[in-house]
Amino acid sequence: MLETGKKFTKLLQDEDVWQIAHPDDLWVYDKLIVAKKQQLKCGPAGVNIPETNNYIIRPITNMVGMSLGAKIMKLAAGDKTTVPTGHFFVQQLEGPQYSVTYENCSPLSTYEAHRDPTSPLWKFDKWVKVDNMKDFPTKLLGSLKYQYSHINVEWIGDYIIEVHLRGSPDPDYDELIPVWSSDVQTSKPGYEFIVNYEDGDGLLPDPRLGFFVRSKKQ
Repeated sequence: MLETGKKFTKLLQDEDVWQIAHPDDLWVYDKLIVAKKQQLKCGPAGVNIPETNNYIIRPITNMVGMSLGAKIMKLAAGDKTTVPTGHFFVQQLEGPQYSVTYENCSPLSTYEAHRDPTSPLWKFDKWVKVDNMKDFPTKLLGSLKYQYSHINVEWIGDYIIEVHLRGSPDPDYDELIPVWSSDVQTSKPGYEFIVNYEDGDGLLPDPRLGFFVRSKKQ
């Protein structure tokens, strides 16, 4: 488990984590290393594609979040010029996508992502709280130098695609439906609208205005 060291209470922004986390823990924000440690087919720009297939191309590190710069591309075996500098390729994973927040290494909440496969990777239709509580990934994260009260891990199937040394910044409801600036629907029966603006520091093509939310008791 996590080694004894400095302890941090709940943080919500990765930029804050970057300033105070132990330098030896910041590798978790290198998505290429996270993929490589799980023996996924992956590599940075300039490395030959191992086999012709669909891959996710994304920045190696992105502290802004929102899957900025991530896309699916079919790459040919031997290609080493298509992946842009500062990006990496990783095999496209199959299975449900989950965002799990851990509190002191115990699962606190799990949300399953729903996204139209024709939509950009950042544009989710909704997040639904589920009971699928994945155990803390000690094999990957057990050597962290500091203790972080909350850690958010994003999974596809049994593989980890992102790690954040902070809790989820999203509101805590049973269902979250993102509302994008391009949406024409301003209300949804049975749901409450919560302002939660996010434009990826001006880089998101369609800024998120907030969420339609509801809980089971509503």
